[in-house]
Amino acid sequence: MYQTMLEQFIVLSIFLLVGYGIRVFFKPIQKLFLPSSLLGGLIGLILLPNGTGLIPMSEEWMKDFGSIPGVLITVVVTASILGIKFPKIKELAGGIGRQFMHLNIMFFSQIGLGLLVGSIFLNSTYPTFGFELVGGFTGGHGTAGLIGSSLKNLELDWWLSSQGVTITLATIGIIGGILIGIVMIQYAARKGQIKFVGGMDNLPQEIIKGYSLNTDAKSIGKTIQHPSSLEPFAFILSLVLVSVGLAFQVRKLFVGTIIFNVAAWAWGIIIMAIIWLIMTKLKLDWLIDTQVKARIMGTVVDYLVVAAIISLPVRAVAGYIIPVIALALVGMISMIFITLYLGQKMLPKEDWFERSIINFGNCTGVGATGVLLLRLVDPDFETNALSNWSLAFALCSLYIWFIFAFLPLMMLEYGLFAVGLGATVLTVILVIACKFIPGFWNK
Repeated sequence: MYQTMLEQFIVLSIFLLVGYGIRVFFKPIQKLFLPSSLLGGLIGLILLPNGTGLIPMSEEWMKDFGSIPGVLITVVVTASILGIKFPKIKELAGGIGRQFMHLNIMFFSQIGLGLLVGSIFLNSTYPTFGFELVGGFTGGHGTAGLIGSSLKNLELDWWLSSQGVTITLATIGIIGGILIGIVMIQYAARKGQIKFVGGMDNLPQEIIKGYSLNTDAKSIGKTIQHPSSLEPFAFILSLVLVSVGLAFQVRKLFVGTIIFNVAAWAWGIIIMAIIWLIMTKLKLDWLIDTQVKARIMGTVVDYLVVAAIISLPVRAVAGYIIPVIALALVGMISMIFITLYLGQKMLPKEDWFERSIINFGNCTGVGATGVLLLRLVDPDFETNALSNWSLAFALCSLYIWFIFAFLPLMMLEYGLFAVGLGATVLTVILVIACKFIPGFWNK
């Protein structure tokens, strides 16, 4: 069993390296800024049984690859809370608060519109279809495992199809987000709405090529724990895995109740938040280097994404091609509207576009997509867009994961239309609230 697991990760590693080779040596691919895990996963999808089948693989292994994302996402989400710093209440009255509200409007609109579109196609899809829009766009490829895990935990037969649809929408989101983001940047530049225009030529070469030369390489973290005692990576990883283990045990206490339906990763967040709060109160927070934590999370996500893509049930997802296209179109159009119109109304006048474009990238791809687009308009980070976004997103992470945990239960209980309508109404309320809160709306 253990040898089989190791062999499976060897296969994932091969495709990761293939994807990295493509990212580094093929210049046309570099211009799309696609992560190596996505490229490697797509190559694996083409070659393995779910694609052409040129590389034979047992059905059991393919099922295991489909289950790996749901396991690894528990580690990623649990680790996300460790080391996080949240803004003070008084800071929310300024740019951070406005950027925070803008992010929430994007997030809840994707839930609402996604489920409303899903209700239209209910007869030809499944009872949770539409959830994948916010999972793929705001969540990204890694969240596919989270959605698959939640639905599998509820013993729903369509969990793998939903995971595949999420991967598909995440791919559409990250590619479309970058391309449409660049078009919006060009539009804003012509309108004179950008202070510092960097452009594609001014991006650092490590972002374009996917690697840094020795002279430009950056440190990936501090050796707070001396390696002679314990490796820093091992310290943080062990802390995260202990929290995951406790999450599994706590969840077992609720067997036979509706709370047992809440996925283990949600319990992981709660336990890690308690541990981090205790460490902070005891002034032991200096033991955590967030750079090391980020590298651990990034490594796990890379393997998660490759496993999710190569196990994508192509035939099943192809059967939902029209609903998926409808979701993608509605999602992208709404994001453009919120970016260009509401962004100009809600965000501080002096740098509204910079703040809005990083939110757009975040909510169509991943945080890195948002930072990439921001660097095109603010190459030296002279505005407050990056710092305010990081704090606003940290605040959002307090409850976003719990919404992902409980949303499937609500959809099954009340139906797609009711939950979708509720989220849409909440989005409208947030917009109206911004209009009447002093300092949250530009006259």
